[in-house]
Amino acid sequence: MNTYHEYQIIGGALAVTLTETGRGAALTRIEDAAGMPILTGGSRPFFKLRLRNLTDGEDAEYLSDRDFTSFRTETDGALTRLYFSAPGELSGITVILTAQPENNGIRWLTRVENLRSDISLTGVEYPKVWFDARTTTKVFYPRGCGIVWEDIADIEIRRSCKYPTSQASMSYFAVYDGEARRGLYIGYEDREGIYKELRIDKETEEHEGCFSGLLPAESMGIARNSQDLPGEAVWRLFDGDWFDAAMEYKKFAMTAAWMPELDENGIRAKRCIPLWSRDIWWLSSVTEDNTWTDIALEADAMIGVPSGSHVYCWHRIPFDNDYPHYFPIRDCVPAALARLQDAGMLVMPYINGRLWDTHDQEERDWLFSTLAKPWATKDIDGKLFEEVYLSKEKDGNSVSLAVMCPSSSLWQDKVCELADGVLGKMDCDALYIDQVACAEAKPCCDPRHAHAPGGGAWWINAYRTLMDRLNLRKPARKFFTTEGTSDAYLRSFDGFLSWMWWYNGQVPALTAVYAGTAVFFGREYTNVSDSTARIYAAQALTFGEQLGWIRPETFLALPSRDFVADCARIRNRCHDFIAEGELQRPPVTECAGEPVIGGSQVGEIRCAPVLSAVWKHRASGKACLILVAPAERETSLRLRHADVTCDLHFTGTHEIDASFDGEWLSLTVPAGAVLCAEL
Repeated sequence: MNTYHEYQIIGGALAVTLTETGRGAALTRIEDAAGMPILTGGSRPFFKLRLRNLTDGEDAEYLSDRDFTSFRTETDGALTRLYFSAPGELSGITVILTAQPENNGIRWLTRVENLRSDISLTGVEYPKVWFDARTTTKVFYPRGCGIVWEDIADIEIRRSCKYPTSQASMSYFAVYDGEARRGLYIGYEDREGIYKELRIDKETEEHEGCFSGLLPAESMGIARNSQDLPGEAVWRLFDGDWFDAAMEYKKFAMTAAWMPELDENGIRAKRCIPLWSRDIWWLSSVTEDNTWTDIALEADAMIGVPSGSHVYCWHRIPFDNDYPHYFPIRDCVPAALARLQDAGMLVMPYINGRLWDTHDQEERDWLFSTLAKPWATKDIDGKLFEEVYLSKEKDGNSVSLAVMCPSSSLWQDKVCELADGVLGKMDCDALYIDQVACAEAKPCCDPRHAHAPGGGAWWINAYRTLMDRLNLRKPARKFFTTEGTSDAYLRSFDGFLSWMWWYNGQVPALTAVYAGTAVFFGREYTNVSDSTARIYAAQALTFGEQLGWIRPETFLALPSRDFVADCARIRNRCHDFIAEGELQRPPVTECAGEPVIGGSQVGEIRCAPVLSAVWKHRASGKACLILVAPAERETSLRLRHADVTCDLHFTGTHEIDASFDGEWLSLTVPAGAVLCAEL
């Protein structure tokens, strides 16, 4: 009978146990000396490798607990190194994990040594975290603004969050006990923001879940591509909930390569905040008769706060077709945009920042094959990365759009040319460059391109180079925005379209980390119910988003348009707190009312009858409390927060009475109330 050794690594109160399996090692326990069990038992794989045999082109996966012939450890002072060696047919493949203990945590470094002339590493995971899924377990994952899952004990979870994209705005997870208020932060702290797939998986019948982070390898398809995984996987205990986990990530994020220059108060420097931080954004499509401007100005006048218009279909080519040939523009456009600007509205046209139509003159391949195709992205087998959306050619076939390689001078020059046309010749206030912070990096393997094939920092650095060029040449007081909210692009863009923040369980983790350093604007209001519109507006105000990305005609038809307008007006009143402040820990609230229920683009969405937030101005230290009631009925509310220390005077849509007993603020909030109070 084999007796296998256990190996324990301790970082303060955190203890991690690995056990030999005879074919490597498995993760068997993660324990907190303060009493919270994280993983209490079992035998789970610790990481995964993906390899390609260059002789026959076959791909295979190898797990830490079953596919390695030897496992050993060594200590070097406080460091522990774990060596996993591959079996005979793969001898020459070694995985080395280095554990660096810290206060209540462990930092993991990962290296893969590939000495084989017939094998290429194509993907590798950071060390996995397995956790017990109990009735009190809550899980944070970083889709959009951040989502907290509760009651996960008896459900199946399979989520792939590709970072940096809209699927994963930040690169960390957290798991915590909602009653004990103790948890584990799992950060993939790579300062470049390199593309990786973050996953959370749990079977319905299983009582354990798993967090993992998989990277496409650098020099993919090339033999002997030994490499270190970028950054560190950080496991750290914390007290509290999702907000405390966000503060753990913030410590790292403030040192990352994507952070813009900040002033002495931690606010993004070299940005005209009052100009850019409009209170609501309209979503408009150009029509030949220019009646769209009448509707936009009517909606704008009803709200009466600074706004901007995100303008689509200003070009002669159809949407998502014949890209990137946006010029010449439609004849009706100059007068229409000037009319909006004369009324004080900012205008921001759309272009796509990634795609070239493979048939770029109606059904004809005009310039794609001769000019663009050599500089489009291609996979390890040389096949184009292409994407298909809803657009059709005149012959009824779907438009096929090639993803361009951002490292190519051809693509960078083309985007610069388009930006010069929109901000210069058209004299618009901003340019929206679609998809850059939303869509995933492609592991381009074209050997003619100026980057190593596969994964790595080249993709994000190529876009940073492009945006540095654009930001250096843009006219004063103009700005760039993009789709998605992934933080790795923070240095490059001023604003990020947060339109897919439409899930249940959303929390404002992204703004808790990055308020003041970027602007997140707008949600998708198309075909949503009136209750959903109230939820979106209330969340946007308390989360610190700019409201809107709503079509003016949709706004004017909303039964709750006055509520949306009130949210925009209170945001205007609290502008300095939000644009130049920090989101504080959410107040503890007790609401007597029923949740508000709506239907989002992905299913039912719920929120509390009253939402609240505390924002604190960085320079002055002053704070304000915002209360928003998307409910249709009056709600009794008790609220507790460290900054609420006395009776408050609220301003906004209603007069209300509030009493403070030394700990709790008690008040009755009318339906549809939108209120703020300086603390």
